[in-house]
Amino acid sequence: MSQNTLTFTYAKAAGKKVILDPPLAKPVASAPAAAASAAGDPEWTALPDRQYEDALRELDQLIGLEPIKSTIHELAHYTAVQQFRKKQGYKTPSMSMHMAFLGNPGTGKTTVARLLAKLFHRIGILKEEKFREVSRVNLVGNYVGHTAKDTMAVLQEARGGILFIDEAYSLVRDNPNDFGMEAVETLLKYMEDHRNEIIVIFAGYREPMLKFLSSNPGLASRIPYQLHFPDYSLDELLSIATYIAKEYDYKVSSAYQKALMSLCFREKQKYNFSNARFVRNCIEKSIRKQNARLAKAAVFQLEELNLLRKEDL
Repeated sequence: MSQNTLTFTYAKAAGKKVILDPPLAKPVASAPAAAASAAGDPEWTALPDRQYEDALRELDQLIGLEPIKSTIHELAHYTAVQQFRKKQGYKTPSMSMHMAFLGNPGTGKTTVARLLAKLFHRIGILKEEKFREVSRVNLVGNYVGHTAKDTMAVLQEARGGILFIDEAYSLVRDNPNDFGMEAVETLLKYMEDHRNEIIVIFAGYREPMLKFLSSNPGLASRIPYQLHFPDYSLDELLSIATYIAKEYDYKVSSAYQKALMSLCFREKQKYNFSNARFVRNCIEKSIRKQNARLAKAAVFQLEELNLLRKEDL
């Protein structure tokens, strides 16, 4: 476990909301304790504002991603308690929350990053629920002097929220005349100088990202959290497909489900399998194919309007 990650155990007791175990807070375990709290006993307390739990519930509704959910729950409780301690006048450790998201396409990296903007804003880490997504083209210029200016403009725009850099490894190339490293150095200085005002998340494929993080000594030291996004299992991909179809008021037949599972199994063997993105593309293409099939039919049952069959895949 990273030295920046602190694990809390928590439990529900006496029908009360979740509160932290000692030594951070005493659990509400009995009616006398609750009465003492109501009477203003200074030895008893609880976090006054838990609006961030709505964001956690939204996170928990996502299919799969169990390791990611567990880590974010820890970070949420950690930062919430540290914010509370800070308001009480206690010393708190550095709250630098810059991250690296490592994983294949379609594994939920952007979705989770957007939820983090909401989560950390409600906790009080971020001033705004702001999310700015960029890539190399937004940061690296084509001429001397352009890159630092372009990168700084992006950072200033994202200040107060989250800056999400997709395919971040593309910033560093072997070409000695490339300006990508200038963008990285500008990012690193801003991340250090404004660590309490912005969260930068670097994202991309696992292996290229590991190489990227080792390309500059300052990167690893300024990115305390690395989250590894696993590929979805076949069952999870099927659940995602069913959910996406339902978004469009469609159902998928059992034969369609089996065919999709077989297709996903074959595609998962490829390096560039895009997980949930692949499944969404399948559903959207199936809807177009189903529409064409029905349009050509002389007659069809009304229920066919909302049903995807094997032949539509």
